Amino acid sequence: MIVILMIMELFDSLLIMLNEMSPYILLGFLIAGLMHAFVPERTMARHLSGTGWRPVVKSALIGIPLPLCSCGVLPTAIAMRRGGASRASSTSFLVATPQTGVDSIAATWSLSHIHI
Repeated sequence: MIVILMIMELFDSLLIMLNEMSPYILLGFLIAGLMHAFVPERTMARHLSGTGWRPVVKSALIGIPLPLCSCGVLPTAIAMRRGGASRASSTSFLVATPQTGVDSIAATWSLSHIHI
């Protein structure tokens, strides 16, 4: 009986977590779809492929204005990678976007109690 209650509690927790994450994952899919529809693959490949630091910096700069969390950034980065972006630039986008997004910076600024 205790095992069944533990399994039910586990599934309940999983459903709650899925319910809380789903809007952000859907936002990531929406942005990935918009990128696929409006950004030509050759443009993506020209700017974000190759070696060196320039594609890495460009992909990080692309991610700064996007309001994506760590869940929503995954589908977008996969779309970038399939569109021709290098592994380094895709990784840069994955790391930089949730940390440097405008919404993350605003939330951190409001919680830091720094007044100008």
